Amino acid sequence: MKEILDLFHSHGALILFVAVWLDNMGVPIPSFPFLLAAGALATTGRPSLGLGFMLATIAALSADVIWYYLGKFSGRRILRWICLISLNPESCVSKTEEKFMRYGLRSLFIAKYVPGLNTIAPPLSGLLNIPVWKFLAYDLVGCMFWSVPLLLIGFLFSKQLGGLALFAERFGNLALVVVLIGVAAFVIFKIYERRKFYRHLRSVRISPDELHAKIKNGEKIAIIDLRSPLAFDTDPFSIPSSIRIVPDELEVRVSELPAGVELILYCT
Repeated sequence: MKEILDLFHSHGALILFVAVWLDNMGVPIPSFPFLLAAGALATTGRPSLGLGFMLATIAALSADVIWYYLGKFSGRRILRWICLISLNPESCVSKTEEKFMRYGLRSLFIAKYVPGLNTIAPPLSGLLNIPVWKFLAYDLVGCMFWSVPLLLIGFLFSKQLGGLALFAERFGNLALVVVLIGVAAFVIFKIYERRKFYRHLRSVRISPDELHAKIKNGEKIAIIDLRSPLAFDTDPFSIPSSIRIVPDELEVRVSELPAGVELILYCT
């Protein structure tokens, strides 16, 4: 925190804008410490609360607009690209799609507080061809709900944050080492899980050509279309004779699946 406060003393507004913009573009740089620091330093007027709010809102909104148009013109390709950098690519889109489909544009009100949804919701809005003015109206409210509380917390607890900065100065190196070890352990564990999952997936997976051969040869198979509602709506083509089941309903509807045949599942 001390380093962030020092940066604000010298560069202030520019640091806040860049940090918020990068965070909302998906770069793994959390912007909430910068918002807290901006709020704390607003007691000295560098920057003021009003300027901090305006810069944070413009930065977040401009990043979201870029994602909106990437989704509008790139389609689902941009979602697959986002998930390539996720530690849980097999579920990152489906979980956030479910939230977005359930709450619609209202999900933008809380998107900044939900990991994954913050990055996925704007391109999903573009993908669904939601009018840009409507997206901007909802997203603006979401940006305000996110930036104002953090700035106010920093402003109201500026003395406590100053004490935290002194603590960080005294024990900063030890605390940093502990945090880095914890983060590294978490990342290594998730990478192990990911590789284990993909090894299992490769052992039970078949290629489209193999599936086509099974259909052509008249083998006894049942094809289950497990694409999410949003994925299906944006690409409604289905493999002939496939059974359409929403992923969340698979366990409930398992009794509907034909017995004595090979089951083949496919999704996005």
